[in-house]
Parts: sequence; C-alpha cells; structure tokens
Amino acid sequence: MIFEPRNFYDTGGSRDELSLFSYAAYLISRAQFLQAEGDDSDLLLLGRDWEETDDAVLSKQLVMLGFRPIDDRQTSAHEYMRFFDGPGDLRPVDLLTSPEPEGYYQHLFEAIKAAEEQPNVEHIDAALKLGLAAPDSIVALAALSSCLKLYSPESFPPRLWLGVFTARWAQLEPLSQDLLTVLSSALISDPPGSKIPPAPAQQKAGAPGLLLVHGTHFEVNPDPTWYYPHVGDLHNYIRPHRNDIYSGQNYYEWEGRWSDRGRHIAAKHLKNWIDLQAYHGCDVVAHSHGCNVVMKAAEMGAHFNKVVFLSCPIHWHKYNLNSGRINVPYSVRVWFDLVILADGGRQKFPASANVADEVVGGWFSGHSATRTSQIWGNHTLEAKLI
Repeated sequence: MIFEPRNFYDTGGSRDELSLFSYAAYLISRAQFLQAEGDDSDLLLLGRDWEETDDAVLSKQLVMLGFRPIDDRQTSAHEYMRFFDGPGDLRPVDLLTSPEPEGYYQHLFEAIKAAEEQPNVEHIDAALKLGLAAPDSIVALAALSSCLKLYSPESFPPRLWLGVFTARWAQLEPLSQDLLTVLSSALISDPPGSKIPPAPAQQKAGAPGLLLVHGTHFEVNPDPTWYYPHVGDLHNYIRPHRNDIYSGQNYYEWEGRWSDRGRHIAAKHLKNWIDLQAYHGCDVVAHSHGCNVVMKAAEMGAHFNKVVFLSCPIHWHKYNLNSGRINVPYSVRVWFDLVILADGGRQKFPASANVADEVVGGWFSGHSATRTSQIWGNHTLEAKLI
C-alpha cells in the first residue's frame, strides 16, 4: 500500500512500483488536462467557483506528484485538440513486442519531463505514444485511456487497440484489469446477464434494513460476487454488525450496463424493488456507478436513510443529491482513482453537497478496494452504518 507517492522527478526513469504509478498518473490525466477548459456544466448548476470543483482535487494530487496543475497550459484546450488527429504510424501490432524495460523507462521519463517543461501538443503527443508501448500494463493502459478520449475513432480504432490488452487479460494485475474493463465497457452493446448463485432459503423481508448495490458489470469480468447474500465478501463482513442486511433470494441486482440509459433503467427497477419490499428509508452501501443508480432512484421517489458511496464516479450534472431523499450521505474513496479518471468522472463530491468524505487505503489502491472486507476492517467503515 502506497502512503507517500514518489515525485516524478525523483523516479529518474526507474521501474519500481512508485515510479510506475507516477508515470501512469501523468498519462491518464492528460485527457482531463487538455479537456478541462470550458467544461463548466457542473459549475453552472452549482453556482460555485472553480476552486471547489474536482479539478482542484486532481490538481492537488498532480502537484504532489511533481506535475503541473490541471489549468497550467500554455495554449487553450481548443488549440491542443486541433492537433490530436491520430497516433501517426504507431499500430496496435507494435505493442505485441515490449521494449527493454530499463532503457524504455529512461526514454519515457525524458518524454514526460519534456512535456512538463513545454506542455505543447508535440511533447504531450510524444509522451502518450511512447506510453502506449510500456512493458508494464498499468502504464500502457493509462496512456490508452487518454488516447481513446483524445484521438478520433477513425484514426485510433478502439477495438483494435483494446484487443491487444484484452488478449493479455490473464496476465494483468487486478488494477490493470479494472482499468481495462472500464475502457472496454463503451464497446459493450448487450452485456451478458449475471450468473446468480444457488439461492439460499427464502427470507422474509422485515422492516427497512440495509441494502448493497453493485456497480457496472463488464464483459471481461461480468459477475463480481462481493454483494451476494451469504457468499459475498463485503456482505459477510457487514452482516455481524448489521444483521438486518438484506439476505433474501430476490436481492436487488441490475444489468450493469455502462451507460446513462442503463443506469436510468436500473434506478427505475431499484425504485420498484423498494416499493415492493416496503424498503423505503433503508440504508445503502453502493459501489462505483451503483452510487449513481441510487441517486437517480432517489430522484425518482425512493427514500434512503444512510448511504455509503464507495468509489463513486461523480457526474454531478446528471447524478446528484438535489432530490433531498438521502438523509445522511457518506463518501469513501482512494487517493488518485485511475478507474474514475478513465471513466471521465470526478473523484470527490462538490463541497456544497455536504457529503462526509473519507480517503482510505493508500495512493492508487484501486477502484474496487473500497468494497473489500480488508479495507472495511482496516478503517472500521461499518461504524458509518451503526
């Protein structure tokens, strides 16, 4: 677990874990660095100053890593975007042969350093292209995340580039798998239904208790089990502290589609489920885009008491707390969530939302870390539900 990140300029082109995360942080944040200008929909809705937005959170994190803050550009974002037509002669097949790590990371260090000293399109473009060929997947996928947002689909076909990494799925570490699933999710048209485990004995629902709501289900990892009654990691951790956690065979699930429409339908089904189960006023633990499903369900008329939002991708102009039907919101997140950046969301609720915010684990702990029993035990998160 990383409690103190490494300043980029102290990496010197080395390949240790701290250095790899510094390179990845730079590469994955380039899309927001170039696209931040003019993205003021949340500010208009909230009537707030820039300093309260998540750009300030990301800027603080980048500065702690030794990089420029989000707004420190030499020309406008529109000028930058005119030049990002494609990766030139770089092809997906070029990624099949990894370069020698030692010499490669020295080159990447110099490329990023040049792009920080002169943040013009040529230097940032060169750093991203070099990052795509990284021998370590976390760095390469960080670069891929920005390239998918900055290059046109015609010049940078998403399926071809993602296919290179999907073929290596079994060799990827968990955080890289999380990143790849988010990046691949935009290509999913009809995600498979989740596999339901054998149902436990029927349990009659009592008074409103506690409900778990999962996030997106992805094509490459369609069925996480952490929320399953009796077998799920987090479900089993919470149950001794809250024996009213819902454990019936008709527990709530949604399709897990990575789209606004998919989350809208999921929210409607959640509202209907709560109506049928007489569960209005229940507490909720939700993860990732499941958090946005809960906020949308509240907008549709569902009532919740305490809601613990785990690693919520903030898209405040679409999913927010304006309904007033969530009594006590909490947010639990990690420092520098690479998956939320790949998703295009923000990491922290706006200050005006009055959401109690807790950062757990270390830097780059992983998007899924907040829903594990290990993190809950280390930080006694069940106290938020008692």
